[in-house]
Amino acid sequence: MDNRSLFGRDLAVDPSLEWAPHHVLVPLNGSAHAERVLGLAVELGKLFQTDYTLLRVYGQEVDFDPLASIALDGFEPAIDELGTIAQNYVNRVAQRLKGQRLSVDTRVVRGPHPASTILDPAQNLGVGLIAMETHGRGGVKRMLLGSVADKLIRSASIPVLIHRSP
Repeated sequence: MDNRSLFGRDLAVDPSLEWAPHHVLVPLNGSAHAERVLGLAVELGKLFQTDYTLLRVYGQEVDFDPLASIALDGFEPAIDELGTIAQNYVNRVAQRLKGQRLSVDTRVVRGPHPASTILDPAQNLGVGLIAMETHGRGGVKRMLLGSVADKLIRSASIPVLIHRSP
């Protein structure tokens, strides 16, 4: 057994555990709020020498509004620019984590439905855990806007760590 610390508490980590999050996928939406889960994911990952993949799904900004989709129909350069912006963003976040000597990869994927677009790379990369931040919306807001976290929890075949900041 190896004794390590998580948030200042000593933990006994058994390296023979059947399941351990050796590869964590962290979906980010470009906001500082979404990045809040990184602290928790990194602390958890230190216990297991985890690799990280930061994922940015883009395209839902366009596809969420049917009028915007019609307005941008045929404007692939505008959509390609969103991909470049998304890649630059995850690269900046990855550099911060690499500064902590962590193994970090990035992915940028275009897709209209964030939850299903997150699940594809999670399965293809052999990810052991998806870690994401949530707003924790409920009631009417959740019904109208949907919840990526809720859809991931219901659809993923791997564990999903959902963090809600105070």
